[in-house]
Amino acid sequence: MIKVLESLICDSVVPSSQGVNMVQVTNVVVQTDLQVTIDLTYLTNNTKDIRYDPKLFSAAIWQHRKIGGNCLVFRNGKLNCTGNRSILQAKKRTRQYARVLQKMGFSFVLKKIDLVTISAVHTLSSTLDFSKTCAILGATYNPEIYNAAMLKKGRVHFNCFHTGKVVITGIKNINVIYPTLLELELCTSD
Repeated sequence: MIKVLESLICDSVVPSSQGVNMVQVTNVVVQTDLQVTIDLTYLTNNTKDIRYDPKLFSAAIWQHRKIGGNCLVFRNGKLNCTGNRSILQAKKRTRQYARVLQKMGFSFVLKKIDLVTISAVHTLSSTLDFSKTCAILGATYNPEIYNAAMLKKGRVHFNCFHTGKVVITGIKNINVIYPTLLELELCTSD
């Protein structure tokens, strides 16, 4: 599945073959398990650009200036790499963070990098009619709480704004969002 996604998401803009405008990928999150115990206080004392406060959060937050992105380093050896624009970039940055850990003396083999989620933004052709969206697609809209209609299809969440902007989170496969985006195009006010 990741091979298919890699071919689709080499850049931050994903073209559509189904008549929908471009979908812009805003964040790709990947995770790996190094299967080694990492001393986070040692890592924090011997590395720049890393924050660790065990009272606030159980992981060290690493923002390496040259590598880019953010890496959460957990004591049990799990790494979460965020702030990436493509799967290829996420895998490359995860390998770079792991390599820095290897140079510090932690012994492990990086075997597998898993995709956690993708977030994206899409702009519809015109403004969105919330009454159609709620009636046809079953979206929920409560303007007193949140100024967007919220739609959930499986594990993918669509936040649909009146301007036509759609923020999509929870994507594992980019192809599953296109049928919903076509349905949302039907709910636009022409």
